[in-house]
Amino acid sequence: MKQFNDRIESAIQSRLHDEAHRLIQSYLRADKYTPEARLVASEYYRRLADFTKALKALGAEAFTGAWGGLGETEVEIELQAVRILNLLGASSYALQILEKIPMESRMKHGLRIAPVLMANYKYNEALACLDPLLKISDTDLDYDRRLKLLALSDCYCGLGRFDEAKRVVDRILAHTSEPLLEAISRQAYGSYFILEGRIDEGGKALLKSEKLFGARDCTPDHGFLLKW
Repeated sequence: MKQFNDRIESAIQSRLHDEAHRLIQSYLRADKYTPEARLVASEYYRRLADFTKALKALGAEAFTGAWGGLGETEVEIELQAVRILNLLGASSYALQILEKIPMESRMKHGLRIAPVLMANYKYNEALACLDPLLKISDTDLDYDRRLKLLALSDCYCGLGRFDEAKRVVDRILAHTSEPLLEAISRQAYGSYFILEGRIDEGGKALLKSEKLFGARDCTPDHGFLLKW
């Protein structure tokens, strides 16, 4: 399935949404809609900001409520469903579901649940979940891990630890040549400066981000930039 994964990844990074959606459907058919394939597809849809499709892709396995005896993939599907609910605006409901998950499963899948905790202002708990990101070496900073590091910087920001938040973004930018990830990172960087009260520096960072987004880009990432 690597041929599909590489092409889907390229389409997502290039903002070719129609092409990405077509490839995701082809990938699902080729892998016969297995739970593993649907979990991967859901994450692709999440990155495309098509949260409804991301939730539907998970299928009947989501929200069983029966945590005991679930296999690894089934647990990941449940946690992905919670994450998508959070993105759809049901953050408090997502947290209620999350709190029913055994602690062992929560900590094992901390990177997936940290955004839900942050959306509910539980930054200290989220930081504990993001601990694996602190141990990533520079040689292991592939695209996916650099994208995940943004969760860590946002968590530091939520705790008011702005210098640490910006250091994380500096690390991302030092290893990034992809325009989309650079744009998202500079948007985050600018927002941290503004929240810190350093408006001029924040504005400069946001203008750098703006140059990397297309004027007709209608994604949430561009929307966050325009908000600031």
